[in-house]
Amino acid sequence: MSKLLENLKPIDNLTKEFRTGPKSEISLKLQAAGGKGENPAFENKKFSNTSP
Repeated sequence: MSKLLENLKPIDNLTKEFRTGPKSEISLKLQAAGGKGENPAFENKKFSNTSP
């Protein structure tokens, strides 16, 4: 069981990094993709496949 928990630790660290807000590396990558804030998929229509 402890082996399973060890395997889950890196995943937990990734989700923590994702939740740390606009300064996190993942959020910066999402902003570079065209987002304006912490939830670019909701704020930016570029993520839909239909042209405006």
